[in-house]
Formats: sequence, C-alpha cells, structure tokens
Amino acid sequence: MSKKIQVIELKEIEFEEREVEGNTEFVEVFKNKKKYPLYLSNAALKKGRDEGLIDGSLISDVIKLDAETKHITDEKEKGMKMLDSLPEHKLHALIYLAFKGANRQESFSLDEFLERYHYSHLETVRMYTSLIKDTMQQNQNAFADGLKKSTQGAKSGEKK
Repeated sequence: MSKKIQVIELKEIEFEEREVEGNTEFVEVFKNKKKYPLYLSNAALKKGRDEGLIDGSLISDVIKLDAETKHITDEKEKGMKMLDSLPEHKLHALIYLAFKGANRQESFSLDEFLERYHYSHLETVRMYTSLIKDTMQQNQNAFADGLKKSTQGAKSGEKK
C-alpha cells in the first residue's frame, strides 16, 4: 500500500508599495510559486543527524505529544497544546529534510528553503506530525511484513 505523498508550495515574497485611499501601504506579493513533494527517507534523516539539524528524539517528540493531546477533544485546545510543545527550529529542520528527501536535485540550503517557506506555525506543526506519523507507520508496516515473511512456513519451535 502506498502512502499519500505530502506536497509543499515554496514561493518568494516581495513587498510592493501601493496607494490605498490616499495612504501608502506595503503588501506582500508571492512570486515564483512551485510545488514539491515531501518524503522523509532514512537517508534524509541520517543526513540531518550528521549535519546536526535534528537529534535522536524526533519520533519520541511526536509520541509524547500524541500522548499529551490524546485526551483533549477540543480541536482548538489540542492545536494550542501542539503549538506550545514543539520548537519551530525542530519543525522546520524536519520538513526541510523531507523536502531534500524527495527533491535531491534541489540545492537549497536550510536558509534558502526557509526564505521560500511561508506557512503558519499551526500548518507547520500539522505537516511535521503527519510526516513523522507516516514514517512511523511505514517503518512499522515494513517491519511487520518482514517478520511475517521470515516466519512463513516455519513450524512451531523451528528456526528458519
């Protein structure tokens, strides 16, 4: 079963001066929009650890957050708890690694990526947790499938 690949839109931002009812205002204008797939590969995670972008507590952060918010039924309250629990630098680093995992040909540094990344903190938290949960589920399924295949045909007590 293939998982749904998440997509991110990166874009450049500029500010234009406009006259509105006799007042000068600056408005943000997005240019050079481009969509990219996100894929959190084991190679991307290793590279992130090697470069000091992430630490080993990545998955434990989400498991802990899931446990802390599981009892909360109000979505707004759950969202606020999530916003308070995860530091932005961890979120951005993981999403960047998922970007690099799916787009190896792109040469954006983390700083260049963040210059084009314009999502709210709540959207970032949701993207982060979805990436982690997808990866955990994929790894669990691969482990379960491998275990099942390695034990098929073996009789009780017989080593394969």
